[in-house]
Amino acid sequence: RFDVVLGVLFPLHSHIAMNHVVTDYVPKGMRGMARGALVLTSIVAAVGLAKLNFSGDGVTGTVKALWSKPKSEGKK
Repeated sequence: RFDVVLGVLFPLHSHIAMNHVVTDYVPKGMRGMARGALVLTSIVAAVGLAKLNFSGDGVTGTVKALWSKPKSEGKK
C-alpha cells in the first residue's frame, strides 16, 4: 500500500538528510548526543506514521483532509 511506503520513506529520508546536517554543523564533541536525539526522533516519527496508517486515515487521507470541508454530524 502506498501509505505504508510513504510512512517508511519519509522518516528514512529525513533521518539520512539530518544526519548530514549533524555532520556538517554540530561540533565534534556534541555529535554523539545529536545523533542519539536524531535516532529517537526518527523512531517516534516512524511509529507515529505507522499508527496513522494502520489505525487512521493514512498519510494520503490525512493530507487530503487538510483541504476538505469538515463533515458535519447533523444540522443544528
